[in-house]
Amino acid sequence: MLLDGNGDGWRATFRRMPLDPTPVLAEFERQNFQEQCGVVGRLVMEEFRTAQLCLTPFLHWKAVAYPDAPLTNDLLHAFNRIDKRAFMSAQHRMALVS
Repeated sequence: MLLDGNGDGWRATFRRMPLDPTPVLAEFERQNFQEQCGVVGRLVMEEFRTAQLCLTPFLHWKAVAYPDAPLTNDLLHAFNRIDKRAFMSAQHRMALVS
């Protein structure tokens, strides 16, 4: 997003640009990030892989649906079966459309 400002305020211009996540994902792998961070690490890596929010919607869904449940792969699998848009902010849902 580019922000242009003047005396009347700010104007946002949204831009898309390619980004190769391969170097970041390779470094995560090198450091055993997913193994050390578990479900959270897996979601963070998925965000880099897909350029989509994963962790915040997961944590919001968990707080609503399973507030006392531990962070397990089974819980993550349950989350992956739902429509995640319901647990994203309106701004992020709009960004998925544009």
